[in-house]
Amino acid sequence: MNLGDASIEFVKERVEECFLEVLGSLYEPSGSGTHVLDNIYWHEISETEVQPFLDIVPMNDDTPNNLVILLPTFNHEEYE
Repeated sequence: MNLGDASIEFVKERVEECFLEVLGSLYEPSGSGTHVLDNIYWHEISETEVQPFLDIVPMNDDTPNNLVILLPTFNHEEYE
């Protein structure tokens, strides 16, 4: 698996583990979440680590959008 695919798989696994109520399943979309993933931002912590931030938006326009999901650090060396 290349580094790009590994980083996306890392995000999917963290969402499945911790954020199903907000985003629903990224593997089996069923509309069960309340928000959708709009963008992923990667903040470089060091030469080998990045911190993913998920920018999410509500499915319902009446819902205030004040959620950003901070995920654990992704270490490049573990996937090379």
